[in-house]
Amino acid sequence: MNRADTVSSLARRTGALVAFNGTYFDVRADRDGRGHDGDPIGLYAEQGKVLSEAVSGRPALLLGREHGRLTARVAEASTDVRLRAADGAGRELDGVNRVAGRDPGCRAGGRTAGGAGPVARPSGGGCAEGDEVVQFTTEWGTRTPPGPADSTEVVLAADGTALRTRSPAGGPVPADGWSLYGVGRGAAWLRAHVPPGTRPVVTERVTVPPGRTPLGTIGTALGGSARLLRAGAVDADAARLRAEAEPRTVAGVTADGTLLLLAVDGRAQKESVGATPTEAARLARSLGAVDAVNLDGGGSTTVAVAGHLRNAPRGTENGPVTERRVANAIVVLPE
Repeated sequence: MNRADTVSSLARRTGALVAFNGTYFDVRADRDGRGHDGDPIGLYAEQGKVLSEAVSGRPALLLGREHGRLTARVAEASTDVRLRAADGAGRELDGVNRVAGRDPGCRAGGRTAGGAGPVARPSGGGCAEGDEVVQFTTEWGTRTPPGPADSTEVVLAADGTALRTRSPAGGPVPADGWSLYGVGRGAAWLRAHVPPGTRPVVTERVTVPPGRTPLGTIGTALGGSARLLRAGAVDADAARLRAEAEPRTVAGVTADGTLLLLAVDGRAQKESVGATPTEAARLARSLGAVDAVNLDGGGSTTVAVAGHLRNAPRGTENGPVTERRVANAIVVLPE
């Protein structure tokens, strides 16, 4: 998951019947130059395992199974990921599978890396966070990014036993292993509480606000930028998005929990100009959705059928049809 790829390539690799692009994601060429291409921004979970932490207050598409069938929900989900050391000390894990010290989703309302204040859009930049511990899971890959001089990383085996500590952080990780990566006071916490030979425990939960419908078992979760529909009505959250017509990828859910996936092409004056957030919401509602969430769009909006591109993604107005590399995709697999 530590690199981006095209939707059609992901579809071919998984044998998908249909595939749509998924979450917003980070890029190395972002404002502060410290991004990591393909790093999902906001909630991302596979097979019940959190691979990227949620951005508080933002909606997500949640997929699970109830009574033997796939069900879908849209909810303002949060993640609670915690670390407990063998000596009993505990703390929150600030992130999962992202560059420590840089929060691209600005989940805590922090300041941008340039000091100008929090960003308004998931892909609009990053927030600087000085004291963090981030977990790199097995799914990240076999090498973590280099850290600043005062950073510390604990490399762990598959069974969770701490193998070694290195400062600065960054470097190879066993193929079946993982790591805890700290900066600032987070680095000091790791040095004090997770020495080699000990076995820390990570616990994780995906939660929704109190009083909302219980989630049951969550298999897959993908964060979006704004809720478009709530209980059949256009949601006020859609107003946070730019009002211009753009290519859009939307996940809708019907009253019985059936998932609808929509892609609207745009940026082509003689073919399709795209959809505004309100137009996208109304389109989802016309197809039977009662809840809907806006996923990554613009040049990322992509649909592949049987591994072949079926829409016309464009990165610029009236630009060439070009398939962008993205962080992940929602794929429909044969039974």
